[in-house]
Amino acid sequence: MSYVIENNNKLIVIPHIPKTAGCAVGKYLEKNFDFIYGQSEQPSWENCSELSKRINGHTRVQECQNAIVDFYGDSLKEKETILISIIRNPWSWWKSWFHFIPKIVDTDSDFSIEFEELYKGKEVDFETFLLWMKENKHRCIFKNRDTDTLKYEQMSNWSNPSVFDFDKTYVCETHEVGKRLPEIFSDLGFDFDNKVELDNQSKSINYTNDQIYNDKTRKIVEDFHKEDIIEYGFNWNTHKDYS
Repeated sequence: MSYVIENNNKLIVIPHIPKTAGCAVGKYLEKNFDFIYGQSEQPSWENCSELSKRINGHTRVQECQNAIVDFYGDSLKEKETILISIIRNPWSWWKSWFHFIPKIVDTDSDFSIEFEELYKGKEVDFETFLLWMKENKHRCIFKNRDTDTLKYEQMSNWSNPSVFDFDKTYVCETHEVGKRLPEIFSDLGFDFDNKVELDNQSKSINYTNDQIYNDKTRKIVEDFHKEDIIEYGFNWNTHKDYS
């Protein structure tokens, strides 16, 4: 889920882009804040706030902003709004998807298309996986309470605001989140004495990007993320996995 934190006059928004250390970030936030919209009210979703209901799931910053405007109304003008976007190098991101999806594809209804058309009854190599995504990723969604979200959108589509301008914005790459996220909160005036503990649920990945990619698959991912490469300066030579 995405996270919204209200602390005094600060309103901090962290959209949860999938495969960007979201579980570790959520645990870190829980240690440092008494209440977090989108997380603290689980599992009592029926009785939770409307804001938590609407940002539950993998929601883009645009959906978070719509929910915030409706929830706070005119009092939003009194808040200092802060956006923290945690992003990931596309070549690392797609490798992570490739290893993650087979673990849940036959049990998670959000992945029913992938299961029926790509995985059912067969093993899939990385190139086949990306070629299928090239033709079909526009059909693959997360089913959220308000607006369904395309799972495999570019990072910039997940994290670029469109409803209002944030007073402050921060960007943190996933492989730096253990160090960078505490630095961001320190810059915002918070004094936390703990760090992000990265559990890295993809530790079964035992080889580097160089071992899984070839020229063809590198180019496919590059074409998937043209806007991200411009927006964030991603390139093949700077890809890193978080650890």
